[in-house]
Parts: sequence; structure tokens; C-alpha cells
Amino acid sequence: SGYLKELLVVMREATEGKSFDAILEDEYWGIKNDLGRRLYMTVCCFHQHGSYVRDELLSKLLGISLPEIYRQTADWTEGVVIFEPLGRIDGAYAARARHRIIAAIVWERCSEGTDQNKLVHDALDALNLTYRMDRIVFDQFVCSDRLVDGIKSLEDRVRFFETACRKDPDNPYVRQHYSRMLLRAGQEELALGQINEAIAMRPDYRVLHHTKGMVLSHLAKTVSSREIARRRMAQSEESFRKALEMNSRDDYSYQGLAGLYFQWAQRADTPEQEAAEFLAKAEEIIDQGLKISRNRESLWIESSKIQGFLGNEPSRLAALEKAV
Repeated sequence: SGYLKELLVVMREATEGKSFDAILEDEYWGIKNDLGRRLYMTVCCFHQHGSYVRDELLSKLLGISLPEIYRQTADWTEGVVIFEPLGRIDGAYAARARHRIIAAIVWERCSEGTDQNKLVHDALDALNLTYRMDRIVFDQFVCSDRLVDGIKSLEDRVRFFETACRKDPDNPYVRQHYSRMLLRAGQEELALGQINEAIAMRPDYRVLHHTKGMVLSHLAKTVSSREIARRRMAQSEESFRKALEMNSRDDYSYQGLAGLYFQWAQRADTPEQEAAEFLAKAEEIIDQGLKISRNRESLWIESSKIQGFLGNEPSRLAALEKAV
């Protein structure tokens, strides 16, 4: 892995002003074979996350037999698509690109969005979770915000997660990432429904309570009714504190709580005295987190936001320096 990274650096330096990405684009379009390009793009879809793709799965996705794939593409994709044996299983191979960075560049720059949508959905549909390699791919697909957000429409992103839920109905992390996608799309109420389903499956998973806290925090910020917003704020606080009960060193939950209090202090309809109290609570929870958490960067960043709001420029810069 280290050698490959060094090789990429050397290749970039050797381009003499020509973009490394453009070289990869030229290489891709230089494959004057439609099946070869489709093969390369499919492999890049998987390997950008570090995953290999089984040759049988490739055959299914490309709609052509394995012997024909090898026969028709070998000359065009030599050194670009690499097949490696799968452990001790005779005759079973999996494909990868030269490096996951190259795979990501090819995926992002050489494929139209509609083609990407179809390939992602087809790949998810075709995964067989009884295979360990396909299970790894499934988890990486579901957890990749970049891959999911690359699906253009909300309708297609919802379809992606509905398929994932059907394939692995008892996996709370699928529901969690479904909720996070909906939250990024501004669908807070739908996001809350999904994370509640995840917690119902595994109430002992701390990260699920943190995600619920984030969803409720967004609701507390966006809902117009102050009464409902205050209720959502209290529920968000409860979720973050539940996560802290499970792990008192969870810096993300300290950051979430501090952000929640700071956000409430900034609401236009928050009285001045109450705003001051919540700013004090935000700083207090940051101090608690700094004393006990192992990773403090996010807490210093949250502290810098508060100091910036208060107009304390020296303290804001000092917090940012500590975060760095």
C-alpha cells in the first residue's frame, strides 16, 4: 500500500503540468472497447472503497459469460483491471483497479451520473450476502456518504436504502445510514423514523443514540414552533446523554450536546437571559469533554465557534490552534 502511494506521487510529478486526473481520463477513453470500459468502470465502482469484485458478480453485472469477458477485454484492460485468486478456492477470482485513488478518480470523472445511478443500484441488487466479500462491499456501499450522495435524486437514494433494508432487514446500521442520508436531504421527520427503527433493533448501540441526537437537534433548529422546538431540544439532549452513559469518553456526544446548547442560544426567539444560560451550558459541557475525552479536536472547534459568536477573537484563535 505504501509503495503504491509513492508510485502515485511519482506519476503526478512526472506529468509535467498535465493533470494526473486528465491522464486517467485519457487512459479510460483510450480503451476502444465498450465492454472493456464497462468492465473498468464496474471494477472502479467497487474498488474506490477498497473492495474487490468477484468475477461471477462481474459476469452478472455485465450480462456476459466469464470466458467472454476475459476473451474480449484482456488486451484492452491489461494492467488496468487486475484479477487475483480468491484464497484457496480453485478457479475463483476477484478484480480490482491498480489503486483505490485511481478507481475513485475514474468513477467520478469518467461516468455520467445516470450511468452511475444504474450501476450502483444494479450492484446493490446483485450482491449475495452469503459471500463474505459481497458482505464487505454491501457495508461499504451503505456507509459511504460520497457514494450515496452521488446518486442524483432523493427518490433514487431512498430506493437504494429500501433495497439495502430488504437485503439485510435486521441490520440497525443500514437504518442508521438511511436516517443520516435523509437528514442530509432535509427530511428530518423521516430521518427520525428510521433511527427510531434502528434503536428498536439494538438499543444498546451507542452510535445510534448519537445519530438520534443529531436528528433531533436539527429538528430543534428548523421547526418554527418554539414549544415543539423546545421539546425536540430536550429529546436531543436526552439522546446525547444516553450515549454518554454508554461511553463517558465519547467526544462526539460532548460535541453534539455543546452544539445543541449553542444552537438554542442562537435562536432568534430565545430570550437574552436564556441565551446566556445556554452558552454557559455549552462551554461547561466542552470543559467536561476536554477533561475526559481522548480525542479533543472536535471540542476545540466547537469552542472556537462559541468564542467567535461572543466576539472573543483571541480565545477563538487559541481554540483553533489547539484543534490543529
